[in-house]
Amino acid sequence: KNVWDSEEKKLKSGKSIINKSWDGYVIRNLEEYIFLTQKAGIKEKDIVTDAGIYIMNTESYSLWRDRGIQNFTIQYELTSYEMRCLTDKPGAEMIIYTHIPMMVSAQCVSYNTDTCAMISGKGMNRQIMIKDMKGREFIDVNYCKYCYNTIYQKETLSLMEYEDELYDKGIRNFRYDFTVEDNDKVNNILMGQCDEPSQTGH
Repeated sequence: KNVWDSEEKKLKSGKSIINKSWDGYVIRNLEEYIFLTQKAGIKEKDIVTDAGIYIMNTESYSLWRDRGIQNFTIQYELTSYEMRCLTDKPGAEMIIYTHIPMMVSAQCVSYNTDTCAMISGKGMNRQIMIKDMKGREFIDVNYCKYCYNTIYQKETLSLMEYEDELYDKGIRNFRYDFTVEDNDKVNNILMGQCDEPSQTGH
């Protein structure tokens, strides 16, 4: 609610990021869809649902299609077999490179282990490596402006070598979803030079 109210005030004053000119908007929940369409006046055709909005079958596809959404992202969880009912649908998009987000949390790792970066002015929006009980590493990123963290898989998802195969299945839109990469790494990946450990999901 606090983020909603804050953005609505910025929107009315012309200071919201939404007031800028964008090619489109990626949404991750129903609330963002409502805010963009009902508060910001964004057209449904300019919105893409992200992989976290579970369009996993023709019924869920139709639900969003009936609401005017023409473009959607295929979920990380779907196997090649499971996505066959969606790949030939208009507006299908697939992420072929990213660090998969595991969790969004208001429990700030920086605050709980050290101090609030926003208050101290040090270490804002930094990346912290964390481990689970099995020793697996994850990347935790502080987003201090809105006071939340996102935990990403350390190992990247890379489906770049399968782009032709996915195209043959009907997908026409492919996305590189950069998260923690610096400029040099982004350039290398876009040139097809990805030498870090990666996974292909399902």
